[in-house]
Amino acid sequence: MLLGAIDDRRGLPVAVRLLGHLAAAAAAAKLLLPAAPVWVWLVVVLALAWSMNLYNFMDGADGLAGTMTVFGFGAYAVAAMAADETGLALLAACAAGAALGFVPHNWAPARVFMGDAGSVPLGLLAGGLGLAGWSEGAWPAWFPILVFSPFVVDASVTLVRRALRGERLWQAHREHLYQRMVRSGFGHARTATLWPARWRPRRPLR
Repeated sequence: MLLGAIDDRRGLPVAVRLLGHLAAAAAAAKLLLPAAPVWVWLVVVLALAWSMNLYNFMDGADGLAGTMTVFGFGAYAVAAMAADETGLALLAACAAGAALGFVPHNWAPARVFMGDAGSVPLGLLAGGLGLAGWSEGAWPAWFPILVFSPFVVDASVTLVRRALRGERLWQAHREHLYQRMVRSGFGHARTATLWPARWRPRRPLR
């Protein structure tokens, strides 16, 4: 969060930001999976770092990241309660509740913005709680990916397409699907309304 706040105000080199993200992801992975083999730990570190960055990538339209946070962490809370993981449910509910208070101020036209200081830690929390729920048996490994699929799919597909075209992946751009929706006439408010996943479980998670 502190690194993101500095980047928001003064700007930081890409390498510094990436090293900070990897350090935070490594610490979280070690805390959540202390006995995991090295190769599993490395995969988790990369997954958490990607989660941090994709959340940041998707924080580009008024109300979008905040609304996704309400739905995503709200789904975590419901699923954790169903699995009798009260502590995990409370953590997820706190994140969803905080976002619910933030969204009215961030809705188009936004008066308050999340920035790197908000989006990057939320990405780490989304990945970390998803991993914690899986390790505790609250949900299968695919559940966090499904819950945050609007962000995961958009950011991942956009990154792959840009990589195939040989573009510099660290440079700012306007090629995400949600950015195209905003430019095509949907606007910020309609894009944020239509975008988050409406998750409705059709079968038990376990």
